[in-house]
Amino acid sequence: IPILTDPLEDYNRWMFGVNEVLYDYALEPVARGYRSAVHEHLRIGIKNIFNNALAPVKFLSSLLQLEFKKSGQVLARTLINTTFGLGGIADVAGEEYGIEDVNEDFDQALGYYGIPTGPYVVLPFFGPSTARNIIGRTADALLSPGAMVGASVGTNIVVNTEDNVNAASFIVDDKKQLEDSALDEYESVRDFYHQYRHGLLKK
Repeated sequence: IPILTDPLEDYNRWMFGVNEVLYDYALEPVARGYRSAVHEHLRIGIKNIFNNALAPVKFLSSLLQLEFKKSGQVLARTLINTTFGLGGIADVAGEEYGIEDVNEDFDQALGYYGIPTGPYVVLPFFGPSTARNIIGRTADALLSPGAMVGASVGTNIVVNTEDNVNAASFIVDDKKQLEDSALDEYESVRDFYHQYRHGLLKK
């Protein structure tokens, strides 16, 4: 695994602390309340809808990496789940036809062409990232449904907030376990993020 440089560590630790305060006093309580109020099946359905909406990003990223099998999987899953899965609520393609999901984005496409990650950066609200990942995320955002249909800023904020709260509802206990077990949570998160993103390039 290439070494991940962290020349901005002082800033990154400070921003990590800010994000942790926001998580502890805003996102976590909301996510736990949301998890209690919304049935798991519905939360999974909402998660599937957001995942289905990422099809343009996954498709183009796969094509750029010459992963034609994956791009075909994305097309098949999108057509099946949108048509027979009530707009993507149900993962019919995966459960009934065995067509596996594809986890691809433009950060991975940049890595495929040998562009290094650059320094580690902790972003406000978004958390762990790298210089390359910031570029990739920007490209991903331009292909989001909201951007393509010209949705208003307010609409995008509401949609992204729902996505984040719903996603957080699945991991709040794991996050708590990490906080309790890590000697240095900042380093643990940074190292896990680097290993996870590097692992995606090898798939």
